[in-house]
Amino acid sequence: MDRAIWRLLVICFAWSLGAVLVYVFAARGLETLVPALFAVAAYVLTRDDGYRTPGGGGGGGNVKYWRGRRVDDRPPRRWN
Repeated sequence: MDRAIWRLLVICFAWSLGAVLVYVFAARGLETLVPALFAVAAYVLTRDDGYRTPGGGGGGGNVKYWRGRRVDDRPPRRWN
């Protein structure tokens, strides 16, 4: 399956786990808050920031290469 579908399944599982915990501990009044916090935590933990790219931090995103060199699409600065 696609990575986005797996992420959605993890977030849904986190929501349902939070709902089950509220039910088990009979925490009335927290029926929406606890599952939402679990789902937000799963969302944050499963996001892909581009920091886990090969070669380390920095760039990430849509990088273009031509003949083994990185191509910079930004116009050159006028005053270096």
